[in-house]
Amino acid sequence: FFTFWDHTNTEFKLHVVIPFIFLFILAVSELSVNSKVKSLFIKSIVLIIILTVGVVNFNTVFSPASKIENNKNYLFARDIETHASQGASIVICGCGSDLSIHNKIYLPYFAYRKTLILDWMIGKGLTLEDIRRQILLDVSRGNGVYFLSEALEDGKPLEQLLSNHNITLNDYMEFIRSFSFVERIPLREGKGYYLKKVGL
Repeated sequence: FFTFWDHTNTEFKLHVVIPFIFLFILAVSELSVNSKVKSLFIKSIVLIIILTVGVVNFNTVFSPASKIENNKNYLFARDIETHASQGASIVICGCGSDLSIHNKIYLPYFAYRKTLILDWMIGKGLTLEDIRRQILLDVSRGNGVYFLSEALEDGKPLEQLLSNHNITLNDYMEFIRSFSFVERIPLREGKGYYLKKVGL
């Protein structure tokens, strides 16, 4: 699923390598049935490849990623948890950068905040006006709604969002200007990122 959904992220492709190597073993074994030595040699080489891939993957991906200080997405989510009120929603683009893509998962599960993913909402047929009404309704009910800076400023996430849904920058900025922002909260994690809280 992730190999196709998030095809730019090599981390998700690593899990596909091992099954392909096993298929290669089976195919080569069938070709070398007449020669036990050849079969043993090929199986040994393939086993070495599997062990090498496993050790390299563990040491370069899994082991470093298991250390919290190396997991920038997790630290970013916890930073948002610290600054956004409990029960709040965070508006993100949800595309265009690794951080934006990972926030779709990290914010609900590690920041414990609802995530309004513009890429998905517009993809489901909602207009910017529909989203504006939903946000203002949430605010009127006393729920905090914060825009992450990627959804407010020109950059890869916003460019990708507009490109995905054929929205002009002017139309999008009109949508942003329709909100009254009452607070700007700088975030420690991520260079230059901040939250802006929506007021009534």
